[in-house]
Amino acid sequence: MLKAFLTGICIYTFGCIIYIVTLGHELIQLIELILLGTPGFSAFVAVYLSPRHKIAMGPVLAVCQTFIGQLMAYFYKSFGGHVDNIGDIFTTLLIIFLYNLTLCVIGSIFGLICGKIYKKLD
Repeated sequence: MLKAFLTGICIYTFGCIIYIVTLGHELIQLIELILLGTPGFSAFVAVYLSPRHKIAMGPVLAVCQTFIGQLMAYFYKSFGGHVDNIGDIFTTLLIIFLYNLTLCVIGSIFGLICGKIYKKLD
């Protein structure tokens, strides 16, 4: 279960790093659209790989992704980038958490469904 969780965290962190590295690229809008689904994709992979506690994996990943996303925004801001905050830090964390939670629940549902289908094929 830890391996699945860490895989999900690594996928999300890799997506954040790709986003920061590709800022200023001419195709940044396309890259942003693809990377907006990173929380859901990482939850999908984590739930699919997890041997147990699959239902809890999505919300736990959403909490971790919220703090990783805020940490990446802080790093970006400390290197001179512009970060739009939504109100105070609590409001920003709440909105990011709700966004991540929504995508993680959707990704978790797809991961559960794919896991059940794969199990039936064996």
